[in-house]
Amino acid sequence: MVICLAAGLAVAALIVQACLQSAEDARREQREQQRDKREHEGDGRIQGILDAVQKGSKSPGVPTLLVAEPAKLAEEQKADKIFDGELQRIFMYERTGLVPYKMLQEIFQISGRTDEPTVDCDILVSIYLVNASSSIQYIKELTASVEVNGRRVGLERRNDFRLKSDEEDDDGLEYGFESLSGKSDPEPLRELLTSLPCELLPNKPLEGWIRYTLKQVVPPKIDSNSWKFAIVDSLGNQHFLTKTSDAPKKGEIGLRRCR
Repeated sequence: MVICLAAGLAVAALIVQACLQSAEDARREQREQQRDKREHEGDGRIQGILDAVQKGSKSPGVPTLLVAEPAKLAEEQKADKIFDGELQRIFMYERTGLVPYKMLQEIFQISGRTDEPTVDCDILVSIYLVNASSSIQYIKELTASVEVNGRRVGLERRNDFRLKSDEEDDDGLEYGFESLSGKSDPEPLRELLTSLPCELLPNKPLEGWIRYTLKQVVPPKIDSNSWKFAIVDSLGNQHFLTKTSDAPKKGEIGLRRCR
């Protein structure tokens, strides 16, 4: 009788222990599910913020100046006997729209991404050039490149100064020049080359602005002392700019409404 009672108590204890263990397992599983749900929701919120920020960075917005001065030419080119000229000004603008680049970096870090955000940069260049030869010369293209993270990257020449990309509707804004003369509205930028190819007479100078875009780069990794600008003639020969202007730098780039 005692043996039967002891056996029954043992079985009951096992049943109770099993029930308790099952309840604990259920609670633990519930806690893990809730934790996974919170982590998933947190990741979703972070990704949502990242998506919103990246979408905002593609909006027209107001570009952020990356660097204006100093900017230097690479020193490996030799003086040219056909084309002479000089680099006068360079302004680089991050096309981050409504979101500063540093904020993009912080969002990437928060989201656990180890890469750095890449954006387009507008490059606005003021150049003076002249046909130094005794014959008519033809300019087919004016190319540009710069080193980014130790690698030379070519720039894409644009045909206007409007603050938009090919996929965006015209936002009615363009780059202009603030001459610091007290005018509230920046002046239109004078184009260096209105059309290509173009003819240049002997001793005839050209002076004005040209715009390039540097596609999908990490702005802090642009080496502003490694610029190359080359005039490409009708035969495909490259004639590099070798000088920078030492004239006082006056005025800044601003934004203006397109007329």
